[in-house]
Amino acid sequence: MKTFSVLVAVAVALICICIQQSSATFAEIRELQELQEAVNNDSPAAEHQEVSAD
Repeated sequence: MKTFSVLVAVAVALICICIQQSSATFAEIRELQELQEAVNNDSPAAEHQEVSAD
C-alpha cells in the first residue's frame, strides 16, 4: 500500500510539472504571435512612408 501511495504522489507531481511547462509554452506562443502582429502592422506603414517619400 505504501508503494502505491508513492506512485500516486510521483504521478501527481509529474502531471503538475507537465501542466506548468505547457502553460509556459502557450504563453510564449502568444507572445510570439503578438510580436509578429506588431511587426506585420508596422511593415505596411513603413512601406507607405517609403513610397510617399519617393
